Amino acid sequence: IAPAYGMAELSLCASLTPFPCKTNISQASQVASGTTIEGVEIEIRSETGQVQNPGIRGEIFVRSPSSMMGYWGRPDATAMAFDEHGFLK
Repeated sequence: IAPAYGMAELSLCASLTPFPCKTNISQASQVASGTTIEGVEIEIRSETGQVQNPGIRGEIFVRSPSSMMGYWGRPDATAMAFDEHGFLK
């Protein structure tokens, strides 16, 4: 078992921990979820929308060719799910 970050809208996951791996758990019980897979971009943003440095908590935004295109018949929900640069919240 290795840490990874997955989203239902992505076919598998957004990031993977390469094998073999040693899982490191921080004092705050945080586990790294690896690096992005090819073609996937991840940004961690603060509440104000600023991109955070690695290791800082925030909201996860993902942009990928395997991301969903939108909600069927729900343009309002689709607009809320994506930012202006095509990142899925």
